[in-house]
Amino acid sequence: MQVTLPLGAYILTSIASWIQLIVWGIILVEFIKYYQKNHSTLSKGFLILGAVILISISLKFILQAISIFPYFNNLAQHKPFVIAYLHLVLIGIFSIFIYVYSFSQKILTYHFESKFYVAIFAVGFLINEIALVLQGINWVRKTDIPHLNEMLLFASILLLLSSSKIFLFSQKREGKSADQIDTKNITS
Repeated sequence: MQVTLPLGAYILTSIASWIQLIVWGIILVEFIKYYQKNHSTLSKGFLILGAVILISISLKFILQAISIFPYFNNLAQHKPFVIAYLHLVLIGIFSIFIYVYSFSQKILTYHFESKFYVAIFAVGFLINEIALVLQGINWVRKTDIPHLNEMLLFASILLLLSSSKIFLFSQKREGKSADQIDTKNITS
């Protein structure tokens, strides 16, 4: 269903979207300056996760800005693209940020196993995004790329297992086995 905005609302939305993209560009330049000054104090894993977050946020703002054009706005109405966008924001930005924050605040323990499973999480995220975008392209072009549902299932399994392993390895590093984790404190 196509929703048309009144001209004034369309112009205001367009201007706000482009201002937001420009401001993000300015912030991104500041991040790059900070990185150049402090890259030696940050671990390679944190730098990679930070890059994934910055790329995800940049894509979000770019997609948001180009969606003011009718062609892209029509594409944005298709379910696979909506889901890909939501996953970009929720997994690519929020989830990975929560991992980075949890490791930096020592809420989760950052060690070899957690590095490995964070990398698996990132791979699962990328497979998920690629499969969802391909699904959207299939829908628009009325074609069929085989095994996309299996790719999505595989990506979901990677995301679930890697998240579980990160949490469990972090608990074991604190001297707790998986069966000693206090689930009462988690839910309250």
